[in-house]
Amino acid sequence: MYKSKIESFIPKIIRMYKEGKSCEYISQVIGCNKATIRYQLKVRGIKLRQRQGIVRSINSRRRVLLEDFKNKEGTPNFDYFLGILATDGCIYKNSVRIEQSDENVEILQNYCSFLENKISVKRSAHRNKKYNQVSFKNQNVCDYLMSFGITPKKSFSLKLKYIN
Repeated sequence: MYKSKIESFIPKIIRMYKEGKSCEYISQVIGCNKATIRYQLKVRGIKLRQRQGIVRSINSRRRVLLEDFKNKEGTPNFDYFLGILATDGCIYKNSVRIEQSDENVEILQNYCSFLENKISVKRSAHRNKKYNQVSFKNQNVCDYLMSFGITPKKSFSLKLKYIN
């Protein structure tokens, strides 16, 4: 959407946001990217609400720790989710991420249960394709998972350590 076109929608964007509508909803109504909506609100001094579905690791109760994985090593669930990470997951910098389509969201919900609900499923869209994602940051967990063969850019070099 062109800049001049978005300018004509600014009053409507502000009104909808103040009524409690999400940036994603507004972007669908206006016909532009939700990042554009957030930017336009921010530029105009509108205080943005925290995005729903994003879990921030501020307190230790919600933080995924290395012990959360080490305590489960050797269990069938540990091996299963290591396999899921190998097929549909990745390690990027210091974060662990798994993405699934809508049909497989139950896998992600089970993964959240495996990690004792310290993380949650986030719904996103990329290139007009909707998907669900679970991710968290912890360099120690990344290093631990790398010892099993889950490495960054693993697509052509994956060599999993033996698991059941």
